[in-house]
Amino acid sequence: SVAGYRALVQGLLAGVAAKGEFASALLAREPWDLFHCTFSESQCAGHQFWQFIVHRHPWNDHSATPDLREALLRIYQSIDEAVGRLVAAAGPDAEVLTVFSHGMVLYFDGPQLLPEFLVRLGLASGGNSAAGSRLRAWKTRITHLPRPVKKVIKRLAQSAIGGRAAAAAGCLVDPFESAQTRAGFVTNNRCGGIRLNLRGREPLGCIEPGDEADQVLAHVARELRALVNPANGKPIVADVFTARERFGACHHPDLPDLLCEFRTDAGMIEDCESPAVGRIHAPIYHPHSPRSGDHTPHSRVWMSGPLIDARHVANGGHVTDIAATVLAMLDVPVPAWIDGTALCHARTPRQDEGREQATEVSVR
Repeated sequence: SVAGYRALVQGLLAGVAAKGEFASALLAREPWDLFHCTFSESQCAGHQFWQFIVHRHPWNDHSATPDLREALLRIYQSIDEAVGRLVAAAGPDAEVLTVFSHGMVLYFDGPQLLPEFLVRLGLASGGNSAAGSRLRAWKTRITHLPRPVKKVIKRLAQSAIGGRAAAAAGCLVDPFESAQTRAGFVTNNRCGGIRLNLRGREPLGCIEPGDEADQVLAHVARELRALVNPANGKPIVADVFTARERFGACHHPDLPDLLCEFRTDAGMIEDCESPAVGRIHAPIYHPHSPRSGDHTPHSRVWMSGPLIDARHVANGGHVTDIAATVLAMLDVPVPAWIDGTALCHARTPRQDEGREQATEVSVR
């Protein structure tokens, strides 16, 4: 509601002010080797207020009052002022790294299509029967009900009878509660995540590691690439890759097995179709999470100080370089296993005498 948005703005502005005042006082209390402060208010503001600044956004309210249209700018300005005070308080000899984490753009989505997609492929706990389809549709409507009502219905769904019905329809809250589930959707923000019910890894695993798992992943990847927008016949998926392909054989076991990046140049993705799954519709808007902005896969980092190596920075960088850079600045040996490269010189008395111009680099 309008009142809710206004209350959110005031809360975020108050949070920035309190954090800036607290952090500045803490910074002045003693000489620090490393001081780190995060202003997460920019993330919340970007998610919730993007529709007020983008006129082509389908949720844009052209009659919105100036205080809402300018809310995002006001919050960004307040963070900018707080960061400025912190930089000034740190003094002229401080090395400063400011990371602007994985920016914000229109909320395009697409991952909300994946649960139904997996049911239609026959990989969920239940079949694609007419009764199951109706139950899945009812579940979506239930999530839009007031929260107290949802809690009561959720308790009923978790009963023995409700659980069996949800499993038969392929819409368990946790798809891995059933040994019939072969692959399940895992929440992973804008990059869709799919995880196999792998034997030996999951409590009720039914997919054998190795050839069987590889075949299932390859099948799902092919069908994801086959999804098109019914309105124009164009693909909705930009890229599909396994965790092993992107992060290596020793990646963390909690990562999704298959990840799917949806296109961001085709408007909001709420519909798809293919010969294998037919036509699927899953709306983006949800009253309990009305996001209008979402993250990009890119970050930016601003660095200043005598140790910053402009030659390294000019060649671009990666978000994993930040940890290595901070360790090098602290004269802490960078472990061989760590990802990333230090974007700074070694600390020497000669370099500490001067100060180089601030440098900015885009990192992914």
